[in-house]
Amino acid sequence: MKADTLPIADRGENVGLMEPILISESSRRRGKLTDLAIKLAGKATQFCSGFAPDVRTAIVDLVRAMYLYVSMMYLY
Repeated sequence: MKADTLPIADRGENVGLMEPILISESSRRRGKLTDLAIKLAGKATQFCSGFAPDVRTAIVDLVRAMYLYVSMMYLY
Protein backbone atom coordinates (compact mmCIF):
# COMPACT_ATOMS: atom_id res chain seq x y z
CA MET A 1 0.00 0.00 0.00
CA LYS A 2 1.35 3.45 -0.92
CA ALA A 3 2.04 5.92 1.88
CA ASP A 4 -0.43 8.43 0.43
CA THR A 5 -3.28 5.93 0.43
CA LEU A 6 -3.07 4.63 3.97
CA PRO A 7 -6.46 4.15 5.62
CA ILE A 8 -7.57 6.72 8.15
CA ALA A 9 -8.10 5.40 11.65
CA ASP A 10 -11.37 6.42 13.26
CA ARG A 11 -10.69 6.83 16.96
CA GLY A 12 -14.22 7.99 17.70
CA GLU A 13 -13.21 11.55 18.54
CA ASN A 14 -15.82 14.26 18.31
CA VAL A 15 -14.19 16.58 15.77
CA GLY A 16 -17.06 19.01 16.23
CA LEU A 17 -15.42 20.08 19.48
CA MET A 18 -12.60 21.62 17.42
CA GLU A 19 -14.78 23.76 15.16
CA PRO A 20 -14.14 26.50 15.88
CA ILE A 21 -11.21 26.06 18.18
CA LEU A 22 -11.88 28.37 21.08
CA ILE A 23 -9.49 29.30 23.85
CA SER A 24 -11.06 29.60 27.25
CA GLU A 25 -11.36 33.14 28.57
CA SER A 26 -9.64 31.96 31.72
CA SER A 27 -6.61 30.60 29.85
CA ARG A 28 -3.41 32.31 30.86
CA ARG A 29 -2.20 31.98 27.27
CA ARG A 30 -5.25 33.60 25.67
CA GLY A 31 -3.73 37.08 25.40
CA LYS A 32 -0.49 35.88 23.85
CA LEU A 33 -2.33 33.61 21.39
CA THR A 34 -4.69 36.43 20.43
CA ASP A 35 -1.72 38.71 19.77
CA LEU A 36 -0.07 36.03 17.63
CA ALA A 37 -3.29 35.43 15.66
CA ILE A 38 -3.60 39.16 14.91
CA LYS A 39 0.05 39.33 13.89
CA LEU A 40 -0.39 36.28 11.62
CA ALA A 41 -3.49 37.77 9.98
CA GLY A 42 -1.57 40.98 9.29
CA LYS A 43 1.38 39.11 7.80
CA ALA A 44 -0.97 37.01 5.63
CA THR A 45 -2.67 40.15 4.31
CA GLN A 46 0.69 41.73 3.59
CA PHE A 47 1.92 38.56 1.88
CA CYS A 48 -1.18 38.20 -0.32
CA SER A 49 -1.19 41.84 -1.38
CA GLY A 50 1.90 41.14 -3.50
CA PHE A 51 0.06 38.66 -5.74
CA ALA A 52 -1.89 39.45 -8.88
CA PRO A 53 -5.68 39.15 -8.43
CA ASP A 54 -5.85 35.95 -10.51
CA VAL A 55 -3.15 34.34 -8.37
CA ARG A 56 -4.98 35.33 -5.17
CA THR A 57 -8.18 33.78 -6.52
CA ALA A 58 -6.33 30.56 -7.38
CA ILE A 59 -4.79 30.41 -3.88
CA VAL A 60 -8.21 30.91 -2.27
CA ASP A 61 -9.66 28.12 -4.40
CA LEU A 62 -6.75 25.81 -3.53
CA VAL A 63 -6.98 26.45 0.21
CA ARG A 64 -10.76 25.97 0.12
CA ALA A 65 -10.32 22.63 -1.67
CA MET A 66 -7.65 21.51 0.81
CA TYR A 67 -9.85 22.44 3.76
CA LEU A 68 -12.79 20.58 2.26
CA TYR A 69 -10.60 17.53 1.64
CA VAL A 70 -9.30 17.47 5.21
CA SER A 71 -12.80 18.07 6.61
CA MET A 72 -14.20 15.20 4.58
CA MET A 73 -11.47 12.86 5.88
CA TYR A 74 -13.04 13.13 9.33
CA LEU A 75 -16.47 12.15 8.06
CA TYR A 76 -15.48 8.78 6.65
